Amino acid sequence: MVSFSLARQIRRPKPKAAPNHGRNYARSAYPAGDDSEEANQRGQNNAAIWACLSVLLPVLSVGINAQVLLVLAVCLPFGLWLYRSNRIAVDYLDHDGDFTLSQRLAYRVDYSFSVVPYVKAVTLMILTGALIMSSGMAIYLTSDDSLAESLWEATAGVGLDWTFVGDDDSSSYRVRTIGVLTNIGGLVVTALLLGIVSDAVSMYLDNLRKGSCRVVENNFTLVIGWSSKTIPMIEQIAKANISEKGGVVVILAERPKEEIEVDISANESKIGALGTRVVCRAGSALTLSDLRKVSVSNARSIVVLADPFVSEDQSDVRSIRILLSIISALKSNEDKKPRPSSLKVTVEVCNSENAPLIRSIDPSLIEPVIANGVIGRLLVHTARQPEVESVWETLLGFDDCEFYFQNWPDVENLTFGEVLYRFREAVPLGIRREGKGSVILNPTDDTLIERGDEILVLAEDDDSYVPEKLSLFEPDHYSEDDLNSSLTDIFQKKSKSMSMRPARFKKLLIGWRRDIANLVQVLDKLLLPGSEFHILSDLPVEFRERYLLRATGGVADPSSHLKVVHHVGDAKTRKDLEKLDLASYSSIVVSTFAGDAQQINVEDRDSQSIVTLLLVQEILKTSPSTQDVVVVGEIQDPRSRRMILDSSMAQAIIATNDLIAKSLAMVSEDSHVNRVLEDLFNVSGNEIQVVDCSLYIKNGEVLSFFEVMNRVRSARSIAIGYRRGNGELKLNPEDKLVPLTWTKLDRLVTLSYMEQDFDLPEI
Repeated sequence: MVSFSLARQIRRPKPKAAPNHGRNYARSAYPAGDDSEEANQRGQNNAAIWACLSVLLPVLSVGINAQVLLVLAVCLPFGLWLYRSNRIAVDYLDHDGDFTLSQRLAYRVDYSFSVVPYVKAVTLMILTGALIMSSGMAIYLTSDDSLAESLWEATAGVGLDWTFVGDDDSSSYRVRTIGVLTNIGGLVVTALLLGIVSDAVSMYLDNLRKGSCRVVENNFTLVIGWSSKTIPMIEQIAKANISEKGGVVVILAERPKEEIEVDISANESKIGALGTRVVCRAGSALTLSDLRKVSVSNARSIVVLADPFVSEDQSDVRSIRILLSIISALKSNEDKKPRPSSLKVTVEVCNSENAPLIRSIDPSLIEPVIANGVIGRLLVHTARQPEVESVWETLLGFDDCEFYFQNWPDVENLTFGEVLYRFREAVPLGIRREGKGSVILNPTDDTLIERGDEILVLAEDDDSYVPEKLSLFEPDHYSEDDLNSSLTDIFQKKSKSMSMRPARFKKLLIGWRRDIANLVQVLDKLLLPGSEFHILSDLPVEFRERYLLRATGGVADPSSHLKVVHHVGDAKTRKDLEKLDLASYSSIVVSTFAGDAQQINVEDRDSQSIVTLLLVQEILKTSPSTQDVVVVGEIQDPRSRRMILDSSMAQAIIATNDLIAKSLAMVSEDSHVNRVLEDLFNVSGNEIQVVDCSLYIKNGEVLSFFEVMNRVRSARSIAIGYRRGNGELKLNPEDKLVPLTWTKLDRLVTLSYMEQDFDLPEI
């Protein structure tokens, strides 16, 4: 069979020369020169010789002792290897003459050593076998030892015993010379062996450092992507896992694993101290193999972060592709492990217009969080009431009080007004209907708690509160026709103050935001007719007008109350800022959001904001106007927040990335929290307010917090906390039955409807 196959290769016809088609080639694809003919002839002769040997070997082996047959059997593979090498050379010369034989052989060796994992070990075995056989044959021919003994001595000389030649004093010099050469070859083989082992160990350790092995974890949080929000979000998830004695967070990002681990360790985080382990893997979520590597089907929650290095639309498109890959990976594993119904994929959405499309991919699985929209509306609320920023800083995340949903059979068939005073360690805020997924925030007192409904509360932890069997406080029920005299005076006082307000407000935004159209619509809802919204940016006015027109669906004037005024200038230049008469504005917001026009990093954006805030502060100090101007700044690095507040550059600073990270962490732990955030940041509905105690309490009056809740509830609001003078903000006070003396300097934190008259903004 061997000779037949070799003969077929020998008789293989030479390919015909390719037609020139008028082109002048230096050498034809199949040259017909003397060199190629000679190489062909030489290869055919060698092939014929080895073909004959393969046929004659079984015949000649008859009558030859086993030792000689063993030698022939060992030498035959080397002969076949020589034939194959010669055949490769002939084929290369036949097909392309642009490369020499040495170049082609070097290319083959390089390819084999780079791609084939076992080629190094096989090469070492071949070299070792060749050295043993050649040395053994030489010893056998120059000594009186048998072939088997000679082979054993050669084997010992290769690596087991390099002094074997000195053990026998009767050995001839020829045998000793062969032994020395064998020792030298053994040293080479040993060096190669050590090199191969060292490379294998190094490769294994490199793979471990790169995170090539699969993640063997269950019930973990999978974070896909890397940005400045990653570490703050992981810190919040770690704090949420404290009650469960720690957890696991797996990160899949398109950057080296070592860099991720260095960034986490270099950051001033307490993730490890909180009991949560962080596992990092390098890879792309668009690849199914990488998703399987992080055991995506074993995750209890998945968070997809926006890509900070591309535009917002490109980031959302990439998130859609990642979601499709995740769904594909989950479906491919459904036969082994069905997808848990509690699994949710939280997606950071940059453009609010893409949120419905992203949710429609799989509404039961995907929970989009419109990060920029939340921050934009928080800027509006903070400009109205700077203290709101500190409230949201406390509400978001897991540092203090959080939102929790829980079903309590003990409160079924009770009204929401009765449930308000059943919790000692929590403040009820609403209910979630079973099966509908809808959250009713701040319902009326007569709303009945049905079977299966979950109570939304503000509490320190999910295991820190339980309802009492009996009400802790018996409320007084007020109506429009029967308010006590104190409340009547309070509401009349507030109504009078509201009627004396100025009719027009001016608000200035320094910078540009992608959600600028939403901000205009929110301000139009909140502000009185005749109000103005000024924008200072280096973007052309034509671009802004086209953008607003496109964002509002082609409506030329998206506002009926608000007048939008554009200014072109550099926010870092004092001359351009002084042109605006900053003291004439009721509030100024300095935004770091550059949109698609400027793709700059976090440090540069924060630096620009700090410079602008310093200039605004200096201009306002030198202004003769006595009007109070509320200045709100936006930064992305939370470490700069305290520095800016201590320097009194602004009344409130919103740390964008920190708040977004907290929102994503809360939604990843409980997707229903997203309904709460959407309601609180909606144009209409409920909102968090910080109001004077004088709205509900007389100066010097002594009331418990439950009594304060009762008074606030008469105005269809829920009191959730307070601040005594300039003291610390307290949400969900511990003992709600302890009487407190309230003054006009105290402030109340309430959950209220925006439609109420006394909730109109004083910007």
